[in-house]
Amino acid sequence: MACAASAATVLSRRSALVVTVAIGALLRAVAALDHPSRVSADQRSYALLALHLSENARYGGTGVAGALHWPPGAPSLFALANLFDPARISLRHPDVPAAYVAQVVVGTATIVVVAAIADAIAGRRAALLAALLVALYPPLILSAGELLSEPLGALLLACAVWAVAAGVRERREGLLIAGGVLLGLTILTRADLLLAPLAAAGVVVALSRAEGRRAAARRGGIVLAAAALTLAPWTLLASLHERTFVPVTTGGGSNLFVGTYLPGHGTLFGLKHALGPATRAARPALAHVRISHIPEQDIISYVARGHYGRREDAFLRGRGLHDLVHYATQRPAAYAGMLVAKVGRLWLNYTRGATLHGSPAPLRAAHILLMVLALAGLALGIRRRRDAALVLVAALLGLVTVVNALLVSEARHLLPLLPLLFAAGAAGAVLHRAGR
Repeated sequence: MACAASAATVLSRRSALVVTVAIGALLRAVAALDHPSRVSADQRSYALLALHLSENARYGGTGVAGALHWPPGAPSLFALANLFDPARISLRHPDVPAAYVAQVVVGTATIVVVAAIADAIAGRRAALLAALLVALYPPLILSAGELLSEPLGALLLACAVWAVAAGVRERREGLLIAGGVLLGLTILTRADLLLAPLAAAGVVVALSRAEGRRAAARRGGIVLAAAALTLAPWTLLASLHERTFVPVTTGGGSNLFVGTYLPGHGTLFGLKHALGPATRAARPALAHVRISHIPEQDIISYVARGHYGRREDAFLRGRGLHDLVHYATQRPAAYAGMLVAKVGRLWLNYTRGATLHGSPAPLRAAHILLMVLALAGLALGIRRRRDAALVLVAALLGLVTVVNALLVSEARHLLPLLPLLFAAGAAGAVLHRAGR
């Protein structure tokens, strides 16, 4: 509520910002109306989970194998939207038309929250610049036409950063609690941000040391406790269902294995070429399937053969940790090169959607330039002022970079962080220019 009130205050009496938000909303509406008919495997799963949830009040069902592989945040949003304009379950063509409306609303709200963050740091010029960047950046626009979790993750994370930063500035523990809750909800939407509360708590402790060690530790603990309590109900239910500890999803083991497997270069494409022939030889049904078309799960099942259900994820997690230590010590140069390549894949690739791969050189060059300028603005801002929002954004960007170096890395994994990067970069540039 406090985040919404702050965003409304920023919008009031600022016609240029209102127009920017309206343009962003219109562009997202066009992307949603013109969404591709072809959907990725993840989109199909999110749609089916949402339909089962809205029709049967059950997470999972026919057509969804291993429902706990996906976090519940986005399917829950899509299921809620489906209640207002119901669509029936179709295994051949799963779609949730009302979910695209939700994506537009969520994406537009992110523009407003980002403007509020930048405004709190450096004023209205920063707010307008941040809003423009988020409203007009093409991948953020196109995400409204996909049934994926990035838009909701971006909104929840932006609200969490606003709440935590405001709590540090104003020394209000109620805002820190709200920030922790929002971080918990973010993790339930984007499981790759599982360690975000630790990063946030570390920033809170570091910036609250002037109040004394005990006060700083208490404030950091508040953020962690609020996030943990928000996660607890889902973690308990998922763990009871799987009969083993499941923090958010059961997909962590396979993600870690693929990301740490040097012969596959840490990518799914490379994994298929490294292990596809052996998988095809072990399964006659795949004899005439092209290696690049072999389903990921078939290769994962081949690697984890003999380990089924909850044992599969544990085995793959152990195998991933073993590969990490083995290749890092036995082939350090090659392994370091793979990690650097994965970081480059995260930061230097321009995502055009879940079903399109690669991007024209001019678009990629423009994206890289924008990333460099935004990061430079963030660095200049931190140099001028140790604002909680700036430091927290930097910490989260570092965390996501490390996580993607270890797990499977894709350019779209950066999308939930980009609105915050644009806000911090815009605010930092304004602070630097003003000499504040």
